[in-house]
Amino acid sequence: MKKVLFVCTGNTCRSPMAEAIARKKMADLENISFASAGTFARDGQPASSLAISVLSEIGINLSSHRSAALTQKKLNDSALVVTMALSHKSAVLALAPDAESKVILLGALDAEKKNPDVKDPIGGDREVYIGVRDEIEYLINILKDYIVERFKLGGDNIG
Repeated sequence: MKKVLFVCTGNTCRSPMAEAIARKKMADLENISFASAGTFARDGQPASSLAISVLSEIGINLSSHRSAALTQKKLNDSALVVTMALSHKSAVLALAPDAESKVILLGALDAEKKNPDVKDPIGGDREVYIGVRDEIEYLINILKDYIVERFKLGGDNIG
């Protein structure tokens, strides 16, 4: 089983949204699991109410999510670490310098994206959260192709 770990700051908005969207969009891929963590997360915090709300609009229930702090063990146990911003990639590499080959910046998968960071919606209104949700959903579609290729998943798994 290959674990994909999504990383943001507090693990209450972007990375749990990415984890949940990836789980839904890649349900057809075998031997892939998803988790998320935050570089400055406190364990056990719920996802933000707006993150829960905007994901429910696309049929995803995020209400049971609880935040988790990023640890070296989580990094070691992951086959791929997907960060939401360059600052998160830097934090991951500071914690595990030897992990560079398995750390990617989600927004960097879109060659047309000017700024590869996914904006932090915390403190924003519903429209901000919808924008971030839609951006993550778009990028997860690109990530799926990346994962299929990186882990050499069979053609039958591409959906």
